[in-house]
Amino acid sequence: MKKEAKNYKPFTYQKEAIEFLRNNDKAALWLPMGSGKTSSTLSHIKHLRNNNSKPVLIVAPLSVMYGTWGQECEKWEDFKHLDLQILHGNKKEQTYLNTSPDIFLINYEGLAWLENFIGKTKLLKFDTIVFDESSKLKSWSTRRFKICRKLCAAVKRVVLLSGTPSPNHFLDLWSQYYLLDKGQRLSKTITQFKARFFYEVGYEFKEYKIRPECKELLPKIVSDITYRIDESQLPSIPELSINKIEISLTKSLQKKYDDLEKNMFYELENSQQEGIEAFNAASLTNKCRQFVQGFLYHDAVEGIERKVEDIHDIKLKVLQDLIEGMNGEPVLVAYNFRYEHEMLKSILGEEVPHIGSGTKPQELKRFESEWNQGKIEVLLCNPASVSHGLNLQQGGHNIIWFGLTYSWEQYTQLIGRLHRQGQVNEVRNHIILMKDTIDEAVFNKLQAKEQGQRAFLDSLYEYQQNKSK
Repeated sequence: MKKEAKNYKPFTYQKEAIEFLRNNDKAALWLPMGSGKTSSTLSHIKHLRNNNSKPVLIVAPLSVMYGTWGQECEKWEDFKHLDLQILHGNKKEQTYLNTSPDIFLINYEGLAWLENFIGKTKLLKFDTIVFDESSKLKSWSTRRFKICRKLCAAVKRVVLLSGTPSPNHFLDLWSQYYLLDKGQRLSKTITQFKARFFYEVGYEFKEYKIRPECKELLPKIVSDITYRIDESQLPSIPELSINKIEISLTKSLQKKYDDLEKNMFYELENSQQEGIEAFNAASLTNKCRQFVQGFLYHDAVEGIERKVEDIHDIKLKVLQDLIEGMNGEPVLVAYNFRYEHEMLKSILGEEVPHIGSGTKPQELKRFESEWNQGKIEVLLCNPASVSHGLNLQQGGHNIIWFGLTYSWEQYTQLIGRLHRQGQVNEVRNHIILMKDTIDEAVFNKLQAKEQGQRAFLDSLYEYQQNKSK
């Protein structure tokens, strides 16, 4: 049964965000996950269309494009009459040519097509671009960024939306702000930006650390085109707790793991094959992560199905005990490697619901609905595929990390599917950590990245508050 649309009543901080967008043609909204960035932006779009602006182009991840924006329009009486047209699939050319909606929606992967089509037709039908989850543009050397740079130069208004604008490093900010001001605030080139705000460290000076004095200077420079709130301004959301479940390898497995780390080689037992070798540092990192999870991939050979060596089931048994101990409470189980999905099905059943790289938008929508109705007890998910757009706060409050991701953005975005407005229970983040292995290094790396982004966002908010006094 379709829910009746409600009247949109923005919170105070949302009213401020809407006003900020009206007063700034080029603006960034760095708002926490679940704070209502979408509805605030829709309110601004409605205002623009009422004042005879051209259509608005929204660029978003595929799941967000198909799910979030349409759902928000259906949810609120104020926006349900906005016309949304999706530029995806075989009919996107006809859609672009023959319609003039309030909003065009396109995914980031479709930008190359859009650039070519506009170049061919000389038809720019929008004058405002909204980049949802703008951290997708953090890499300045990609074709994606170069396309967006051209598009932004041709329109009147640009809006960036993200809860995680600098997921890995302060360097992630340059390309995003460039789309707003063409480098006016943070330097015209990435080279100038690095020289101005950072110093080089590490092997052959290939790593960059922000200069201590710039941690507060950088937020000040961009504060006039950025709207940020502190999480304390949000309506009450239950606590988020972290439950580190520390386990250990057996002595014999620990020795094999240590040998793999040291010699970049794993010797197979009772096998005619020579063994599994890591050929470089990146390969070794992945091999160590696989070992901890209970398996090792053989190197891929063209034309032959990739083989897997089972090593142990220690984490698998711990996960099974955890799920059984929850007595039927719904739980998200996060994994990273494809073979982990096969391992998890071995204890949870072949039909266990799963969100991964091949999950279609229609399936995502169905899983979201069934989860929030309490019809799914265990939902497997790869963080790379479920990190944006899904609202899962009504169906459960437990996450188990069978294996951690290296990406802090994926890590925090997945947690944000549950820990957001509408959640009524304490969100429990269970992390299975294998002691004395790479697991600990990955966890510590995630904590360091969180502190880096938190420093930028907190400094930005503090400066804006002091300035307004």
